Amino acid sequence: MNSTESNETERRIELLSRFVTERRLERLREVAAARTGRITLVLEDVCNAFNATAVTRTCEGLGIHEMHIVENDHRFQLSPGVTQGAAKWLDMRRWREPDRKNTERCIAALHERGYRVVATSPHRSGHTPDSLPLDRPVAIVFGHEKSGVSERARELSDDTLRIPMYGFVESFNITVSAGMCMSRLRSRLQEECPADVPYPEAFQRELLATWLEWSVPRKVLASLDAAGSGE
Repeated sequence: MNSTESNETERRIELLSRFVTERRLERLREVAAARTGRITLVLEDVCNAFNATAVTRTCEGLGIHEMHIVENDHRFQLSPGVTQGAAKWLDMRRWREPDRKNTERCIAALHERGYRVVATSPHRSGHTPDSLPLDRPVAIVFGHEKSGVSERARELSDDTLRIPMYGFVESFNITVSAGMCMSRLRSRLQEECPADVPYPEAFQRELLATWLEWSVPRKVLASLDAAGSGE
């Protein structure tokens, strides 16, 4: 962000802050400061709207700001009654080109940004949420409810992740698996490398400005934009 953009962000924050309560403003700041990009989640061809929504809500609640949605064979849908607005607070990046090479594009983009891409699998040896290295950002891939992560995703991933099982069942439901994995990884990140958790201050300010816009009534925003354009 250059100085002009930074100044505009600060101006927007100062202006919009007048139209929310101090308590609301403090809450927005608190959540922005807790957001992290060190962990992200990839959902590959998850087809059940309830599952997709529950995982989305889990990510938001854990401060995991970015999700990647891969749609090769199934379209991603959310259930409004379950999400309770969680999705709008997240950066949800969708990969859905018709050539069905979306898994490749998504993982390549994550690798380019320095992420360790980790495919979940109950049938392979690999790291657990307690042993997965957190020395660089991690992207955890969850797959279709029945078939799991695709073979292509496993081939392109750097590691695998499993949840230790102690009963007769072979795996947990995706909502449970994602909740257990992401919660443990977020806790470890907070404990082991707290300085790496938050986004840079400039990005936090961008988030705050955006969230303030969502918190201010549309009519107020329209009047402010009109005044700013000299109308």
